[in-house]
Amino acid sequence: MTTLYVTHDQVEAMTMGDRVAVLKPVFNGQESNLQQIDTPQMLYDKPANLFVAGFIGSPAMNFVRVDLTAEAGSLKAAVTGTKTSFSIPAKPALSEFIGRQVIVGIRPEMFQVCPESDALFNEQVPVAEALGADTFVFFDIASPSVNINDAEDTEDFPIKGKNRLVARIPPALTPRPNQHLPLTVDREKLHWFDPVTGTAIRD
Repeated sequence: MTTLYVTHDQVEAMTMGDRVAVLKPVFNGQESNLQQIDTPQMLYDKPANLFVAGFIGSPAMNFVRVDLTAEAGSLKAAVTGTKTSFSIPAKPALSEFIGRQVIVGIRPEMFQVCPESDALFNEQVPVAEALGADTFVFFDIASPSVNINDAEDTEDFPIKGKNRLVARIPPALTPRPNQHLPLTVDREKLHWFDPVTGTAIRD
């Protein structure tokens, strides 16, 4: 028997469905509201676009704007509006965006507390939510935020602003209020998106 179940609750969808269709509200006749249909795990691991990536997962995926440049056989991603940058392996699909701004997606559970010398981010943590098995820590970076619902103009990417990120860390590592917390991420697990179309960038 095949059953079609409609819900706004992603937890219900992920736990009950063998395959899940993610729909997005649209307000014109030119865009489909069907964003992706796949198994729950594939929606989480390989979201088709920004909307799916931001909808699946709790807390939601973080999105950060970066400027891509070539660097001695690899790529350098500089966080827009900041002095933060990091190197990543050169991949064909991502290499097509050299010299452009792209969006990197970081799931909260991808962050790892690390020594300051290895930190990608080392910001003050104004809010920490202790939930027993995990702690969610929130911090701001001086980089413009990302709107996952609308396409962007290629001539008008923002370069200034504030973006609040969230990381999931072990409770034993919960910082004191406003303490700086050095965090890094596994570069191989990052998600990449075209800021104009919102489509995932992958080989």
